[in-house]
Amino acid sequence: MNRQDKKNLTRTKITTVFINLVHQKGFTNTTISDITQQAGLSRGTFYVYFLDKYDLLEKVENNLLKHIETLSTITISKTVSWLDNPSGDILSTPSSPYFSLINIWQIVKLNRTPCIKKLQRL
Repeated sequence: MNRQDKKNLTRTKITTVFINLVHQKGFTNTTISDITQQAGLSRGTFYVYFLDKYDLLEKVENNLLKHIETLSTITISKTVSWLDNPSGDILSTPSSPYFSLINIWQIVKLNRTPCIKKLQRL
């Protein structure tokens, strides 16, 4: 495994542990120590990748928004194609614009807790 792969793996591990802890304990009760202990990493390693838990939350949210934007772009293309030649069940056919919208909402549902906790703080 090369250096970049290791960095990506570490970043993913931190993010996954963070999301799980926020689901379990809530954002306010999740600490850097909790994250690093559960991820099996040092605090120093955490700070190589993120400034603090707020920075980590922001990066998780930005990643989520990036995925939503990508799926939205696909949905626009599919909508145009669908209107030109509608076929199949509108909710379950992969070429249907609604199929992509359902995928977007599934991503939001899977990642909603960290985002909701941040909005509640505002």
